[in-house]
Amino acid sequence: FQVMAQDADGPSSNHVHYSIVDGNQGSPFTIDAVKGEVKVARQLDREKISGYTLTVLASDNGNPPKSSSATINIDVSDVNDNPPVFSRANYSLIIQ
Repeated sequence: FQVMAQDADGPSSNHVHYSIVDGNQGSPFTIDAVKGEVKVARQLDREKISGYTLTVLASDNGNPPKSSSATINIDVSDVNDNPPVFSRANYSLIIQ
């Protein structure tokens, strides 16, 4: 996923810096400070956390610096990552 901001102040302050400022407890996501690309930093488990709400801040290098934020909602899909559970250790079958 990529966050993109436009800076209307002009070329002297149009270098935008991106950061995750909220919702990234445990740092499951990273953001490229220049490109704004949000990536998964570690394996996610829906059984533990089914979704995340990140706040991303885009700021320029003007004087004074200006910034704006956006909220990103991320839903985690479930993967069948649990081993099967059987009620007995052994099963017997007769094939006729």
